[in-house]
Amino acid sequence: MSAVCHRRRVVKNLTALEPGTEPGLLVAEPLVRTEVKIGYARVSTGGQKPERQLDALTAAGCRKVFADKKSGKNALRPELKPCHAFLDPGDTLVVPSLDRYGRRLQDLINMVAEL
Repeated sequence: MSAVCHRRRVVKNLTALEPGTEPGLLVAEPLVRTEVKIGYARVSTGGQKPERQLDALTAAGCRKVFADKKSGKNALRPELKPCHAFLDPGDTLVVPSLDRYGRRLQDLINMVAEL
């Protein structure tokens, strides 16, 4: 089973409500899902094979897949930043399992918050 994380749009652009509503109220622009899936796979050591994860991401319909061979305790994973940068608002980030994306719950919370 894949863990799916929808990219959140940071509320920067606010638009006024339609005429006739209370003056001064602002709402965030609605998030439109693009249905584009981007995958991220990670193995901890060079001896591990990422093929099972890559096959699962391909089967899930990911348009592009980023893969790292780095320990989860190290936040400096060469493909993670490019993966996040590649995501557009409305895209879906797909990981084979949450432990492949982050090692600890706080890491997961921080990374999802940055999206």
